[in-house]
Amino acid sequence: MEEENCLLIELCGGFGEEGARTVIKAVEGKIPVGHIEYLPEAREKLSILPI
Repeated sequence: MEEENCLLIELCGGFGEEGARTVIKAVEGKIPVGHIEYLPEAREKLSILPI
């Protein structure tokens, strides 16, 4: 099987810091891992969205 390269991993904010740290550990710190979060002011606006 041919290896593929991954440059970075960007997670949904729902993973939170603990989830991001779990992924970092799983990839042995070899790939940068980030997660998106909204600031409190933006979270208020999200609560009105019909999701």
